[in-house]
Amino acid sequence: MEPEEGNTASVFLGNGDGTFQAPEIFSGGDFLAYALGDFNGDGIPDLAMVNSIYTTFVSNTVYILLGNGDGTFSVGSQIDLPSVLLNNQLVTADFNGDGKLDIAMAFGSTIYVFLGNGDGTFQAPVISNVGTFNLEGGIGDFNGDGRLDLIAIAGTQLAWLQGNGDGTFQTPSTYYAIGPDTNTILAADLNRDGKLDLITVQGAPTNTYTVMLGSGGGAFQAGVASPVGSALTGGVIADINADGMLDLVLSDAASVGTSTSTFLLLGNGDATFQSPLVLPSGSMYSVAGDFNNDGKMDMVLAQSTGALVYLLQETPVPGFSQPSVAFGQQVVGTTIGPVYVTLTNSGTVPLTISSITIAGANTSNFAQTNNCPGSLAAGANCQIGVTFTPTALSTFSASLIISDDTDGSPQQSVSLSGQGINPAPEPYLSPANVTFPHQYVGTSGLPQSIVLVNVTDGVLNIASVTATPADFAPLSTCGSTLAPGASCSIGVFFDPSASGTRTGTLTVQDSASNSPQTASLTGTGQDFSLAPSSQATATVSPGQTASYTLTVAPGGGFDQTVTFSCSGAPAQSTCSVAPGSITLSGSSASTASVTVSTAGSSMGMMQPINGPPADRMLGLWFALSGSLGLAVLLTGSARWRPVLRPQMLYGLAYLCLLSAGVTMSACGGGNGGSGSGGTPAGTYNLTVTGSFASGPTNLAHTTKLTLVVQ
Repeated sequence: MEPEEGNTASVFLGNGDGTFQAPEIFSGGDFLAYALGDFNGDGIPDLAMVNSIYTTFVSNTVYILLGNGDGTFSVGSQIDLPSVLLNNQLVTADFNGDGKLDIAMAFGSTIYVFLGNGDGTFQAPVISNVGTFNLEGGIGDFNGDGRLDLIAIAGTQLAWLQGNGDGTFQTPSTYYAIGPDTNTILAADLNRDGKLDLITVQGAPTNTYTVMLGSGGGAFQAGVASPVGSALTGGVIADINADGMLDLVLSDAASVGTSTSTFLLLGNGDATFQSPLVLPSGSMYSVAGDFNNDGKMDMVLAQSTGALVYLLQETPVPGFSQPSVAFGQQVVGTTIGPVYVTLTNSGTVPLTISSITIAGANTSNFAQTNNCPGSLAAGANCQIGVTFTPTALSTFSASLIISDDTDGSPQQSVSLSGQGINPAPEPYLSPANVTFPHQYVGTSGLPQSIVLVNVTDGVLNIASVTATPADFAPLSTCGSTLAPGASCSIGVFFDPSASGTRTGTLTVQDSASNSPQTASLTGTGQDFSLAPSSQATATVSPGQTASYTLTVAPGGGFDQTVTFSCSGAPAQSTCSVAPGSITLSGSSASTASVTVSTAGSSMGMMQPINGPPADRMLGLWFALSGSLGLAVLLTGSARWRPVLRPQMLYGLAYLCLLSAGVTMSACGGGNGGSGSGGTPAGTYNLTVTGSFASGPTNLAHTTKLTLVVQ
């Protein structure tokens, strides 16, 4: 736009029905351009205004006019501009993502961005040498990367300048043809499809506005021009009548220093507009906002005759803290967020909320949670958290929509966008899950191989390769470094320390951003157990039999044959296990019987171990001696030999046997009160052993039994 002299700032307070109150006038300068924003964070809209010719204010300066909350303003800070910036438009947005509004201006081949400090003051500009453009609005994240971009005018074309997120911009490579008289670019989601659209305003001689629907990714469709007024100089998009659909305000100035009309075109919610309503005063430029904090949309018009303030009707006025949420790029299958959007009722009566939903093309990729009540009081706000989960390598879009009791509900929407991408290359272990064959407890099988792959373009420094718990042991060939694109093998052994399923983890600690890399390990140890089923102690008398029952149980699917043996039985007894071996099924327990047979005493002619009395012992001695003497006498007499020899020999033998029997009866006994040959009394510890042997595998388990003989 060429500079116009004698301009003043007019604030129109709205009545909410398309009519406005008498203006409040802010004069004292030749203000060429306006930008609306809360520059000091007090919740009241402020203005940034460019003054070109010295009057009350210094020329070639951007003045920050701080809102007082009643439709009037106070002069705040100022930005002194280089002379090359004279007579140019300015735009405001948070270009570096720090939550503070910045101001951007352009002249020649340079874009200047004055970064805001959040208190109404600004820093020295950051500069982008990107070509010659006019900044006439057109701010938004048009490609969904989370950074604000600019749509600028370059002659008869629109140029898309992608933002770097730090207040600088890239040289454009995308252009769209427009008319040579375009002086304003407006960006908003006019049809509520989650994609930003454009409105371009063309001045004389065409005096039209053109809607260019957004296709996403920075692309726009060609539009059809619609004529309005006689000398269009700019416009603004806002929901002027609080029906939930964006409206269009177009400024009209017939000539330098004069103005005719300002046109209000109420929106239909589908990127089309109704026939224009004519406001009582024309303007060079216009901005819209709630300048007196009453929940009603007001307007500021730059013109030569004054400023007006319009107040809206008493009504709930819901509004979101931001028009869009761009999640940018996110790895497929992962979730980012929540990003919080504030819903505020800036009206004067409570807002009844019936629903808050996600709508649009990709509703399943976005989700919301909120703490909004069913009735939001006037001046109150609530938080809505939105998340994004891409499911494919694609661009996704939807809208956050509130349904309420205002006219034309849904009242407000926030466009949502995001893109699914592949994860950045990172080292990994392959396979990530390893299952080992069943292994006997206490033995080691063949190792399983796991490969560490370095898919990055840098050297991977390896700090350690470990496995836990002790059932698993690694043998690494990776060394301390792994070259870009290389791989190495790690052998993992399974040495189960107990039966059943054993789980562990192989861990590689290294210099990668995703360190440590891990692989899960699973193996099954096989073994059996041996234990008494009930009693482990039995009490018997000599000659009786003691019985026990053992349970033999498989662990980890053990299905081999277990052979039994028994030791520790007392003398004159036997210990046996039946059956002598059992083949387990791998799942069910089996039982075996242990039998200990003791021996009893043979009593016959045996005398007690204490023998006869001493006097009887003497008589027995004499009897034995007499018998032996008689035998000697008889055998020694020569004259009796012929006659008595056969008979005497028989008698002598009988006497000897009798004497021996008497003597043995007197001297015989047993152990512990038992008869001769019986199991001695006492307490005995028996050991039953179950064993399995196959090649190098030897498994053996024992259990203890107690035998009491009394």
